[in-house]
Formats: sequence, structure tokens, C-alpha cells
Amino acid sequence: MAHCRTALLGALALSAAISDAIPLTQWVQRSIVRRVSVSGRRVLGFHVQDVAGDGDAFNSLTYYGMGGKRFTDLGHVSLSGHDVLGVLNFQAELVNNRFGDPQGQKMSLNYHRGPVEMDAGDIRGSLLNTNSFASFNKTLNGVMGGFHQGRFALKALRSSVRGAARTTSLSGNGSLGPYYLGASQVISDSEQVRVDGLAMKLGADYTINYEAGSITFVSRPIAQTSTILVTFEAYSLTSRQGAVQGAGAAYDFGRFGSLGLTAVEQLSGGTAGLSTRVEQFQGFGAPSTPYTLQFVPLTTSPIVIKVDGLLQTLGIDYIFDSGNPAIFYFLRFVPSTSTVEVTYSPRPTQVVGGDRKVLGVDYRLPLGRGAEIAYSQATGRLVNTPTPSSGMARGLTARWDLGPTRWTAAARDVPSGFVGVQTIGFNRNDRSVELGMDSRAKGMRYGFNWSNASISSLSEDLNGHPIVDVARSTFARAFVDGQVANGLKWKLEQSRSKSGGSAGDGQVDKTDLSLSRRTGRLNTRLGLNRLTGFGAGVGSVASQGLRLESSYDPGRSWSLGGRTSLSNTESQGASRRGTDLSLNANYHPASPVGLDLSYQHSRAGQLAALAAFQDGLGAGYGTSGFSAPSTGVPIVAGGTDLTLFQALATYRAGPHAHVDTHLVQSASSGSSSSNTKSLTIGTGMQFDLGHTHALGMAIDQTRTTYLNADGQSRATTFDAFLSGAPGRWSYRTGLSSLISGAGVFAQDRFAWDASLRRSLSPNQGLSLLVQSGRTTGYQPQTESGVSLAYDYRLYRSVGLIASYRLRHVANLDPASTAGAYRARGLDVELTFDFGH
Repeated sequence: MAHCRTALLGALALSAAISDAIPLTQWVQRSIVRRVSVSGRRVLGFHVQDVAGDGDAFNSLTYYGMGGKRFTDLGHVSLSGHDVLGVLNFQAELVNNRFGDPQGQKMSLNYHRGPVEMDAGDIRGSLLNTNSFASFNKTLNGVMGGFHQGRFALKALRSSVRGAARTTSLSGNGSLGPYYLGASQVISDSEQVRVDGLAMKLGADYTINYEAGSITFVSRPIAQTSTILVTFEAYSLTSRQGAVQGAGAAYDFGRFGSLGLTAVEQLSGGTAGLSTRVEQFQGFGAPSTPYTLQFVPLTTSPIVIKVDGLLQTLGIDYIFDSGNPAIFYFLRFVPSTSTVEVTYSPRPTQVVGGDRKVLGVDYRLPLGRGAEIAYSQATGRLVNTPTPSSGMARGLTARWDLGPTRWTAAARDVPSGFVGVQTIGFNRNDRSVELGMDSRAKGMRYGFNWSNASISSLSEDLNGHPIVDVARSTFARAFVDGQVANGLKWKLEQSRSKSGGSAGDGQVDKTDLSLSRRTGRLNTRLGLNRLTGFGAGVGSVASQGLRLESSYDPGRSWSLGGRTSLSNTESQGASRRGTDLSLNANYHPASPVGLDLSYQHSRAGQLAALAAFQDGLGAGYGTSGFSAPSTGVPIVAGGTDLTLFQALATYRAGPHAHVDTHLVQSASSGSSSSNTKSLTIGTGMQFDLGHTHALGMAIDQTRTTYLNADGQSRATTFDAFLSGAPGRWSYRTGLSSLISGAGVFAQDRFAWDASLRRSLSPNQGLSLLVQSGRTTGYQPQTESGVSLAYDYRLYRSVGLIASYRLRHVANLDPASTAGAYRARGLDVELTFDFGH
């Protein structure tokens, strides 16, 4: 009986434990598992290789550049969680790729509960930013915490700095661009862009290449007399990460105003010395296509470029862009089956010179409904440097809303000795006064802005002693816009900017008139502008411009659009016309036919005399106490002429066949371009043969002519494949060929591969891969390889692959041994595939 009682009690206890465990399991699923998502792929490898010959070539062409490693860890896994345990959010990008984006590795954690919020990892760090002289907004790697309850707010951070904040001023060159910022690896979404003081929108007004550090405008060419201001962060590989720490507190006293206190300091990281970086590309095809390095190379250190392990020669095989040293072009066709490897030393940069310490106080006082006055003050010091400095910045702003009219006024005094922590923004060392008005009445909007500033630009002489150059800038702008009864919208704007300093005096008067109207399916915009002025070294300047943009949606799967602008610029008795034309037509009906056409023609219309024209709007921004020093990358003032025609036609013959034909014709010349004419025409076909079998083929022909040199490049490529998976068998066979025509770089290539896999069970299989290729003409080679592999799925997304490989690469040129090797080895790989 006692045993029965014990057994009964044990059964009851087990039942209770199970019933308790079920809610716990459900809670874990609901609060953790379902709120976390994982995607991507990771491969852990163990390799035993025996290599004879050029080991460097084997290393660069095997395991994504890690052929000499016994253990490899490759892949990209994304891990994210939302409201985990009701309080946590996190995001992680785990990247392990020798040639990956240096900004790709990220990890961040967010905690928010009640009045407390914490962020850690790779974050966008900021303080309360109630004081414009002690504000901070930057990409960091560290910890940030905040507390907000009632009228009190507190925010603090401690972090290392990921990038350097810079502000640069560029002059327009009469073209859409590209305009290079003087830094590569711009941190995504960190930029702010202004043209002649007006904010530009990403996508609507400009596009940006973060890797190359270049901006291209899409709405209109930028005149030679216009000023482009860009503030941004750039990732620095060769500087030691400095540290930043600070705190800000604010208390709102209601109708008695609000008080803010800010203390922040940035510690110098210095430079980390030279480092060597290796990057890889697959061939981009025609010589007109640029290759962009992720960092600006140090030209005094060797730059080694190889194609399929063979050393390339500067001036014979490739050239660097004359305007941007991070861009290079090949002088021949390089197929996508070739691997391009570049080894170089990034140019050293310094994130911050000396230690910067800022202490600020600010007070805002409401003056009744719609009115406010604010005072900011900060002391900024630069220490731990041979040239220390300090200063006190003061600023006063006022706002008054009187009915539909808003009045604004500001005065600031930022002495040349003041330094702030480096952050993005349009701050500078100046003494200025501003006044503005914006009003609406009877369907119209009108207003004006006026500013007068004495600007201090900071620099150093050859001995490192500080130099302060003072310039005067005055800007006035008035505008009025409205809409008439028939839906026509209009805007008239008049502005004048004056500048004076050691470089001379200048003045620019601009008049802009814009009209827009939507009539049914037709949307039209028209713009007229006129400019007159003078500048130091360029004399008098006059220009006129016209912009017309239209889009039409006729229905029935058609869409049409176009944009054109014309300009004429005169200076010192010379004149130049600039044009920009863009047309596009798209046809995508429900029928199997599709068509996309686009044409673009842009001529900069640049006058060389205006390359250094300045109107004062950009003075002092890139040489202030708020941004990092320039990297020294040359900024190109020249324009670019471009003609581009693209056509793509597609045809679907039912669900089992797809055919597309494309044609691309381009010509580019001027600064920061390939200075080539290129024509590419090709067609591709894919067929579903049924029963899991598929066939595909593509043929392309490219011809490139150099505008400033003799000779041309011709290439014809052909690719085809056949694949299928009947029953337990699966196979794929493919071939590719390249015929590049006559000339010094004539190169023909033929390659084929075949793979066969047998499924032994749902979890395992055996596969065989055979490859062979032959290149004749320029840098001739032969290559062959075979591998036998066994794969086994251990659990869901986890698999094990064991393979044995043989590979042989030989040079057909007996005088060359580079790039040739013979290798054999065993690979064991553990794979984690989490899907997309």
C-alpha cells in the first residue's frame, strides 16, 4: 500500500510538473522564439591542401581568398529580435568575409521600459542636443542611456568613434555629377546636402554612392556659380578609434522656460599607421566600367592588381581615374568568370587632432502663444596638441508667430579659437546675424531670409602654426509662390550673395521662376533662371537656364517621361552652352511582351575660368572647429559629358520560355569618367523543358573605343547551361566562351563544367564536379579540376560536406610562371543555412 501511495504521489507530482512546463514552454515560444528571426548562411571549414607552384595565386583564387588557411569561417548571418521578453530589441549582422564591406559587421541592443532606455553596440549616438554648440550626432560603438520622466530628461553616452564627421564645400561644374566628397566609405544615411542654401532630398534631388563617396544630382545640373554643401561621416580604417563621452540634462519649468546643461568630450585616436588591404571583384566586362576601391589608396605604397593570379601592369592593363584615386579602369574586357584582386595600403587619416572638451548651457523661454527666445552658450577647448586653443561661443535665437506669419531672428558669435566635438551639421566659426519671415495669405506664400556673417577659416602653415583667414559673406533671398484657379502652381525667387576676403570680392544675383501643372494624366514642370555677377579672377559672369520636366501616363501599360535643361554661361568674353536631356518609355502589359527604353544626354557646358568661382555660401564649413580635417583627396572641378541609350525587350512564350534582348550604347568624357564610347548588344533565352529539366543561353557583344587614345576593345561572350533533377539524380552542365578580337589584348577563352549528384537518402548525397578551361592570346593559361563530395544533413539547417579536390593551372607562355599551380586536398565543411 505504501508503494502504491508513493507511486500515486509521484504520478501526481509528475503531472503537475508537466502542466507547469507546458505554460512555460508556451511562454518561451511566445516571448522569445517567435520574436527572434535568423537568416543567412555560415560555413565552418577545415582544409588540408598540398600546393605546388604559385601559392599566392592559389590562396587568392580559393576559399574566397583564404586558400592558405587551415580553418575558415565564411558567411553572413542576420539576427534580429523585436520586443523580446517585452523589453529588448536587437539587431546583429555577423559578417566574416575577407572582401566584405567594412561597415557590414554590426551589432546593437536596445532596452526600453518605462522612463529608461538603453542602447549598446553599433548605434547612432546623440545627446539631448538642446545646445547647438554642444550638440552631438554620430555613428558610434558603445553604450548610450536615457531617462525621461515628467519635465526632466537625461541622456549620457560612452563610446568609441566609428567614423570621422566632415563638411565639405564644392562648386558646381554645370553637370549632374558625379561630385566627389574627398572621402570613400561614407557611412550610410549620414549625409545632408544643400545647394545654394536649400536642402536636397535623397532620391528626389540626388543619389549617392556611399562606397566611392560621390553624389550625382537627378533633378537638375548644378551651375558653375552654385555652391554644394555636404556634411557626412566617413569610415576610417587607418585611424585609431578615438573615444567620446558626455551627458546632457534638461528640465522644463513650464511657462518659466527650460534649462539645459551639456558636457561632452572627444579624445584623440591618432593614426594606426599603414595597413595592407586586399579586395576582390569579379570582372565587370567592358573597359568603360569602373572598379571602386573601398578606401583611397596611398599612392606612395605599392598597389598590386592581379587577374586570375596574373600580375597586371599600370598603364598597360589598367589606369587610375585622374579625378578620384580610388577608381580604376581596365584597358581590356574582363569577363565575369575572372577574379580581380587588388592589394594596397589605405591612405592614413586622423579622426580628430587633439582632445576636444565642450561644456554648454542653454535656456529657452516661451513668450506667450507662438513666441520663443533661446540662448545658448558653450566653452570649447582643444588640448593635448602642439597648438591648443579655446573659446566661448554664444548664440541667441527668437521666433514669433503672428497669425499666418512667422518671424525668426538669430545672432551668434563663435570665435576662431572655439572647437566643438566633431559631428555632422552645418556649424562653423563665425560672427553672424540672421533675419527671416515666412507668411501665407489668400492662397499665397511669401517670405525672405537675410544673413550677414564674418567667417573664420582655420588652417596651418608649413610649420604647423595655426592660420585664421577671415571672410565676409552676405546673403539675401526673397520668394513668393501660389496657385491660380486652373491648377497652375508658380514660384518666384530672387537672391543675392556677396563675399569678400583675402581671395577677393564676389557677388551673384539669381532669379528663378518655376511653374507646374497637372492636367489629367500629364504632369509638367517648367523652370527659368538667370544669373549675373562677378568674382575674383573670373571677372563678370552671366548665365541663363531653362528646365522642363514632364511625365505622362496614357494607361494601357504605358508610362512616358522626360526632362531637359539648357544653359548658357558667359565669362571674360567666352561662352559655353550646357544641355541635359533624359527620356524614358516603359511598356509592360499583361501580354508576354515588355519594353523599356531610356536615353540620356548631358553636356556640362563648363567654362574653365569658373572652376574656382566662390560666392561665399560655402566659406568656413570644411575648415571649422566642428569637423574633421580633409583627407587630402583632390576634388575635381571639371565636368562630365555623357550620352547613354538603353533598350530592353522581353518576351514570355507561355510559362516555359523567356527571351530578352538588350542594347546599351554609351559615351562619356571629361573628369571622373572612362573617356570611352561603348556599345553592348545581347540576347538571352531560358526554357523549361519539363520534368525538372531547364536550358539557358546568352550571347553578348561589346565594343569599346577610347576617345583620347588609339585602339579599341572588342569582345563576344557566350554562355549556356543545361540542368535537371530526375528522380534521385540531379545534374548541371555549362559552357562559356570569350572571343576578344585582334590587338595587343586579344584573348580567347573556352571553359566548361559538369556536375552530377546522386541522392542516397533524403538526408545525404554524393556528387562529382569536373571543370576545364583554356585561355589563348594575351596571358594564356589552361586550367582543370575535379572534386568528389559527400554531403549529409545533420539537423534541419545544419549540414556536413566532405570533399576531395584536384586542380591544375598551367601557363601556355613558357616564359611566365606566375599564376600556375597544382593543388590537391581534403575539405570538411559544417554549413548552417538559415534561408533568406
